[in-house]
Amino acid sequence: MSASTILDEKLTTLENVQTRIAPEGSFSMFYSFCFGQPIATLEAIGKSTRAWKKVEFITGMTLAPYAILKHPMTSLLSGYYSPVERELAKNGGNVDYHPREFHGFFQPHVEDLKIDWIATTTTMMDSNGNFNLGVTGDLTEWFIRHKINGNWRPKVLVEMNEHMPRILGFPELGNHEVNVSDVDMVVTGAEQRPIPQHPKVSPDADDLQIAGHVHDLVDDGSTIQIGIGRLPDAIGDALDDKHDLGFHTEMLTSCVKRLVERGAVTGRQKCIKHPLYTIYNDKVIFTFAGGTRDLYDFVDNNKDTRCVPLNHLNDTSIIRLHEKFVSINAILGCDLRGQTISSAYHDGGKIVQYSGIGGQATFVRAAQETRGGKSFQCMPSTRVVNGRRVSNIVAYFPAGAVIGTPEYFADYIVTEFGAAKLRHLGVKDRARALINIAHPDFQDEITRDARQFGIL
Repeated sequence: MSASTILDEKLTTLENVQTRIAPEGSFSMFYSFCFGQPIATLEAIGKSTRAWKKVEFITGMTLAPYAILKHPMTSLLSGYYSPVERELAKNGGNVDYHPREFHGFFQPHVEDLKIDWIATTTTMMDSNGNFNLGVTGDLTEWFIRHKINGNWRPKVLVEMNEHMPRILGFPELGNHEVNVSDVDMVVTGAEQRPIPQHPKVSPDADDLQIAGHVHDLVDDGSTIQIGIGRLPDAIGDALDDKHDLGFHTEMLTSCVKRLVERGAVTGRQKCIKHPLYTIYNDKVIFTFAGGTRDLYDFVDNNKDTRCVPLNHLNDTSIIRLHEKFVSINAILGCDLRGQTISSAYHDGGKIVQYSGIGGQATFVRAAQETRGGKSFQCMPSTRVVNGRRVSNIVAYFPAGAVIGTPEYFADYIVTEFGAAKLRHLGVKDRARALINIAHPDFQDEITRDARQFGIL
């Protein structure tokens, strides 16, 4: 049977998608993180007037407050909160946080996730019957591969979009494609929708100071993993005078495109010798992309960039094959022992979920296991809470604090006042180093607290 014939059998319009997904009125679905979400499909499900019995979603970084997420019979389990999840939680929505680092999803017990559908947005089908997965690799590609290999039961839904860039993968890892024969439903009717964009946000003065400190500690020839947000983007931009950088990072952002265009990224010093992974050398490796349209045009059919499934991107055994691997991430706070918070914080005695741990702890740990590797956890020294400025460096965290990266993984902690290298320091020396990069207005208070609790 030809690919076009198979496609015709599996095509579904937006008007019919909700009936095809759940003929009995109940379903569970994983939909892609971020910019590969099947937006039109989710919107169509929300417009349905049918009486849903039970709807369950598993995802992260939801892009929009889809109507179905507000349905009384809907629950959302998110591994990484975006502003949408935060607002749903604030307003009493049935949303819960899934406290698991990305690495934990590609263990054998992934089958414990009871889902009916894996849903994502792809390119249009090509002449070989393949849909390119575009800006989405992450868990989506891993889940699809796992399902195709016969180890799992979910069905696969793809929403075609002619604006989705065709991003290359590796043949050894499935070419970042899924064939129409392995897809259960192909949604048509959203082909003309633009792919969501992630605009650059201008850095503030603290961001630029932090970026300068990190810049001075990054060696030429390093392979970089960089986090998400305004501060990591500022740090990335500051590396534009470096030479022969490489990238092995979860989210490919516009700052990486700028570094490639300025000649800072060549990958020439990537030196993986393992025969299975020499294919990573000279390539910008990532697992999902988000930025402006210019970024999507940049990665479209670009032989120097490759999107790989998350189980390969975040595999510590692969990260450790690099030399001079550098991990750069934003955090929310740090105590004097060097443990950090990054996904949740205290507000009025309550724990507020802000984002997720993602791959941060994985990369913080693995970077230091490479020859010449370094890890940077970065934040401004203060923040404003209810009109009052408070320190992000504290002697100790309050009870119930959600630790993102434990003290025994700490390497560099960076604020606008400098970089404290904690690796191999004892608790007292760590405390002194961190107090030195705290805001001067709070250093005396932090020192008093440290003495009171026996840290100094």
